[in-house]
Amino acid sequence: MLQEAGLQAGAKWVIAEGADAAAMTAAFRIEKCLDDAMLVYSQNGERLRPQQGYPLRLLLPGFEGNMSIKWLRRLHVAAEPAYSREETSKYTDLLPDGSAARVHFFYGSEIHYHTAPRAASG
Repeated sequence: MLQEAGLQAGAKWVIAEGADAAAMTAAFRIEKCLDDAMLVYSQNGERLRPQQGYPLRLLLPGFEGNMSIKWLRRLHVAAEPAYSREETSKYTDLLPDGSAARVHFFYGSEIHYHTAPRAASG
């Protein structure tokens, strides 16, 4: 779907936005999207139910459930992650230096982090 939409060079991240009241978002590397990400509208021959994300849900196999955005409103392709609320304060891992990082990919036994930029102090 992304290739048909005209995926441009420099696209490195996909930002998924939900149409729920929380405006849930998730950013992930474009490679995941091109590998096995799915846009889901049915399950077991039936349309998704509202509690499952009707009418459209993003499904990212192997990623934490909060990354599979329900009630998908939009996919935005960008050069950088969104640094959204979920990436900077909610679903993060605390690193030894005190910064927060988000797990994006597991390669075998190795975990790759992307660190959100720190706010300027002052």
